[in-house]
Amino acid sequence: MTLLATAQDIRTELATAIKSGRIPAKIAPGARKLVDRLARPVMIGIGGLPGSGKSTLLNLLAGSQVLSNDVRLPTTELSYGESPAAICTLPDGSKTEFDHADVGKIADLSPIFVQIKLPLPALTRVSLLELVASDDEVELHRALLWMSKRSDIAIWCTQVFTSAEQSLWTDMPDGIRDHAFLLFTKADLLKSGSGLSESLEAARSDRSALFTHILPIETVKAIAARRPDGSVDREKMRDSGGVALVSAILRTVDMGLQAAIDRAELLLRQADMAATPAAKEPTAAAPKEVVPSAPAVKAAVEEPKETADVAKEKPRPAETATPPVPQPTTEPQPDSKEIYEKAVDYLAHQGEELGVEIAEEDSGAPARVMAKAVENVQWLSDLLEEADISDPALAQAYETALDATDLVQLMQMENRDSASIEAVSLMIQLKRELQLELAA
Repeated sequence: MTLLATAQDIRTELATAIKSGRIPAKIAPGARKLVDRLARPVMIGIGGLPGSGKSTLLNLLAGSQVLSNDVRLPTTELSYGESPAAICTLPDGSKTEFDHADVGKIADLSPIFVQIKLPLPALTRVSLLELVASDDEVELHRALLWMSKRSDIAIWCTQVFTSAEQSLWTDMPDGIRDHAFLLFTKADLLKSGSGLSESLEAARSDRSALFTHILPIETVKAIAARRPDGSVDREKMRDSGGVALVSAILRTVDMGLQAAIDRAELLLRQADMAATPAAKEPTAAAPKEVVPSAPAVKAAVEEPKETADVAKEKPRPAETATPPVPQPTTEPQPDSKEIYEKAVDYLAHQGEELGVEIAEEDSGAPARVMAKAVENVQWLSDLLEEADISDPALAQAYETALDATDLVQLMQMENRDSASIEAVSLMIQLKRELQLELAA
């Protein structure tokens, strides 16, 4: 079952529990917020000084040219809708609705806030919020606080990251800084000379506490990597920094969703324990089950912040352009063979399930296959990360799995059904190469 499907199931179960009264009234408001969180895509807030490349980044993440450099819009929220639509909030507080997303006609109304809905695949996983404000420090600070309350992930676009920008970000709530990206946009302009490397080095040494990810990206080049037929030039996307950015965002999204699922399961478990009559004292042969305390559950669902707790990731090896194909040049140590066997068995089983799924004729099958492929390759990465990668063979397999994770997530960005077949082929290739190393 995919993570999204798990979230839907646990959300339904939690909503039913609230309605039936299984959830104590004292913590029901927090539980309802959790139901809402599980129902909606993750909101990514995009901020930065004027001209920092926010709109271009939004277009990249949306997978479509939604905003135009020729049309100036105010702060804009982009989310999924079955058909194009827009809601414009006007200066007098009134709202005007459209059954289209023509940014030119929207801008003619001089709105102060715009909500656009579009049937774009990327928006089924994330919603996007571009913050538009002047470079006045007071106004920008106020706008950033507003954005932080509505975002699960925050991206700050910059070219230099000045001391003034650092001061602004230092005042942001810890909750949003715990899953924030500092993105050096227009990295192609900084590449001349040593500007980019110096900016990145300074940011990673001095501002690492403010952001969980600090990355460069050539946004225009990344957008150009998308072909008219919906496919992606993967090498161009990788070289632009687009693969690293999208992969990091999707991992953060998945960790946040998993955290919400965990909190929901914790709450349901506690509710079941409270409803079950006290059992007899267990014997020594059957130790008492340890369950979370009521205060811990209450804290888990009554968080003051909207965003999910996202654990900071472990450092990963530097990204390269090497194709994700393991080369069996080192023999695994005896203790590692069990890891290989577990990985091969898992990939074989999942490959069979995906083969059945991909044969389905309904229009939603390719998207389901892609989601499962991403989950499967991520599982492999997690398995190898938790193993003893001091074994050179496992270390090599781990780096390969990370590359494969990036590649399959990039395939997920591609708007074509054949990408799902390529993703399954990638998993089969991984399984075969792992079998070769196991047999070595």
